[in-house]
Amino acid sequence: MVAYASEAISARLRAAREAKGISQRELGKIAGLPQAQISRIEAGQVDMRLSTLSELSHALDLEIALVPRNAVPAIRSITQQLSRHDPLDAANIKEAVLRMYKAGQTTNAIAVAFGINPGRVSEIVRSDGAITERTGAVYTLDDEDDG
Repeated sequence: MVAYASEAISARLRAAREAKGISQRELGKIAGLPQAQISRIEAGQVDMRLSTLSELSHALDLEIALVPRNAVPAIRSITQQLSRHDPLDAANIKEAVLRMYKAGQTTNAIAVAFGINPGRVSEIVRSDGAITERTGAVYTLDDEDDG
């Protein structure tokens, strides 16, 4: 049997496929995998390779990202909030960027998560004043350690 984390990934892949309104067979054609393998993956019956996860994610317009464990609650919250809105509009992005920044994420990490330019993240943060809960002071991006 597959570990819990793999089962959660399998469930997310199935939900993404269903949300796109495509069959396992159609996904298989897009990802270059047999429908039977997709069925086993979605049922949690196999421990898929990273390359298979990558192919399926790409076919479903999903991004695989490694994020710091302390950022997971913020990422989940943002993902849930954004999934409630059809278009990913500027207001949603701004709110999510600010929440991640105030939670301690770097501008580069935020830019990667949203697929936007780090300079745009800096503009969003500057426009808000970027008061952080960590320091209670204005956080200047020029002094930030993005490494």
